[in-house]
Amino acid sequence: MIPHYLALVVLVIGALFVYFFGWCAVLITGRYPDALFNYAVGVSRWSTRIQAYMFQMTDKYPPFSMGDDPSYPVRLTVERPRGLGDVEGPTSAGLMNCDHAKAAMSNI
Repeated sequence: MIPHYLALVVLVIGALFVYFFGWCAVLITGRYPDALFNYAVGVSRWSTRIQAYMFQMTDKYPPFSMGDDPSYPVRLTVERPRGLGDVEGPTSAGLMNCDHAKAAMSNI
């Protein structure tokens, strides 16, 4: 399991950057980029497989893959959200819903 943990540490560090850039992308464009979403789901899949094996939920050794593996007994399926609700850009992403922000913007 040591190789899995080493790979997962690197993937999780990358996922932290992906989460931050995804958050910025949602604020700017109003949608989560496909590549960032797929990476975040892949890291979650890999982590779920490792945890299932370590907690002895399955005896099958987890694959070194971020993709969906139908032959593995523990699977994580995440559907891509259709929309992000009211988020349409930086002004409607909660930044302008604050009375303090509205008051500050009116003084500019």
